[in-house]
Amino acid sequence: MKSILIVCLCMWGLLVYGEKNNTVHLYGSLKEFKAAEVNMAPDGAAGEISDAGVIKIPVDADGNFDLVLPLSKPAYFRIGRNTLYLTPGDELKVYLGTSQPQSTFEGKGMEAKKKITKTILYILLICLALFMLVPFYWMVISSLKLNKDVFSIPMRWWPETMHPENYSTIWKKLPLLTFFKNTAKLTLCTTAIQLCTSCFAAYGFTKCHFKGRDTLFLMYVTTIAVPWQVYMVPQFILVSKMGLNDTHIGLMLMQAFSAFGVFLMRQFYISIPDELCEAARIDGLNEFGIFSKIIFPLGKPGMATLTIFTFTNVWNDFMGPLIYLKTQELKTVQLGIRMFISQYGADYAWIMAASVCSLIPVVIVFLSCQRFFVEGVAASGIKG
Repeated sequence: MKSILIVCLCMWGLLVYGEKNNTVHLYGSLKEFKAAEVNMAPDGAAGEISDAGVIKIPVDADGNFDLVLPLSKPAYFRIGRNTLYLTPGDELKVYLGTSQPQSTFEGKGMEAKKKITKTILYILLICLALFMLVPFYWMVISSLKLNKDVFSIPMRWWPETMHPENYSTIWKKLPLLTFFKNTAKLTLCTTAIQLCTSCFAAYGFTKCHFKGRDTLFLMYVTTIAVPWQVYMVPQFILVSKMGLNDTHIGLMLMQAFSAFGVFLMRQFYISIPDELCEAARIDGLNEFGIFSKIIFPLGKPGMATLTIFTFTNVWNDFMGPLIYLKTQELKTVQLGIRMFISQYGADYAWIMAASVCSLIPVVIVFLSCQRFFVEGVAASGIKG
């Protein structure tokens, strides 16, 4: 955690430094002017005019100069018959003459500095990404070790002997195929139901006007702040009295409605102009037609984002199935992995192998929806 914080602070410092560098460094030769001082004036005819007045550039006996001047925005300047376009952060070596209206530049301008800053940031981000991938690498490598070698001291980042048979053994020890089918059934059905309820509710909260709409939405979204542990016991009693305990339908219904999903989709639908809906109503479309023909196609990035969040949460859910599912034939893959832990020990190599297998569907879904993911998060206004 400390390493992540340090990296983030370094990146923030680089960004702040790059944004607040409001000076220009000029140096080089003005020998042909044959003067102890050369005027550099804002050039209004060439375009943007600087706030600065005429600047006196001191020149030494050899015709060389070195000048640092404040500059808050890009501007044109004229030195003799030469026009310079300067931006904050430039560091340029110039050779200016009087015989021809030309300038020769050497050094690094602001664009070059931005490239260097971006390169450093990319390097830091790559290092941070590699740091975050270390647990996944350790999980994969541990799945290819013997159980006694998983927590060996010192830790071995590469096993002396690979044991890929761990991946075939886990399917023989437990009915993992059944667990995967149950998890896939729960995840796909819950995701589909939650997408429908969240999209329809978000459409009502954005494109339909009725009394108390915003108040109702605020009350609904406030439930996000209520921890699941607060209503866990009442929810269990309600599900039990409805006869849905130890069933997949009970788990699906409990996760069919999501305040977070409604919030995410509503934030995305806000960016869709109301004029499109009004024009559709004038043309005779009803609300369902407007949603299916206009809002639904334009809302695919937001739906892709919600799909990733919902799929990941339901697939990795452990507490829900643990509380509500008792029959082994109904259990999910997360509960199946737990079966490798016995009263007297745990088969960590098999646990890691099963964890790698359970991670594959989540990766596939994310890669399938990733081209919509960033657009959906940006449009919905979610911040980490």
